[in-house]
Amino acid sequence: MNNVGILAVGPVEDIPLGARQRVIDVNLPGIVRSNLVLLPVLLDQRAGHVVNTASTAGLLPYGFGQMPYTATKHAVVGLSESLALYLRPRGIGVSCLCPARVATNILEQVTFYGETAAPQGPDSPVLDPETVGELVADGITDNRFIILTAPEVADELRERGADVDAYLSRLVKEVV
Repeated sequence: MNNVGILAVGPVEDIPLGARQRVIDVNLPGIVRSNLVLLPVLLDQRAGHVVNTASTAGLLPYGFGQMPYTATKHAVVGLSESLALYLRPRGIGVSCLCPARVATNILEQVTFYGETAAPQGPDSPVLDPETVGELVADGITDNRFIILTAPEVADELRERGADVDAYLSRLVKEVV
């Protein structure tokens, strides 16, 4: 199980390249490195389970004001899907935790640029880490790929999957 994430938040044009690069350099390689350390052990024993933590921002376009974070979390979901295709036939489970609002210290790691606004995300209750841990344990037991902490995200994923253009049009209307 691994989890890493920092945010640079602000209007797209106000987030400097260096801040974007820092988010990318922390969020994606952190997952890749921990996978590389653990995979030889799991492959040797032909058993185990990998849980990569992304975010609901890795599934849905929450917040144009946090694009670097969203891009890295989408990358973690894609990396995890590819890893599942590789590892599951070898007896190793792979899940991708896509939490919504969890009581963590991530907001302490946010750097704001330009006009400040709180990071956007689904309107769901804030869960405590213990509850999220139970959801992860259930997801591993059920060998589920996507582990959500906000059930309403599944409905939004279905809406997006049915017609991406209509989904984005709806979101644009809500933002404007």
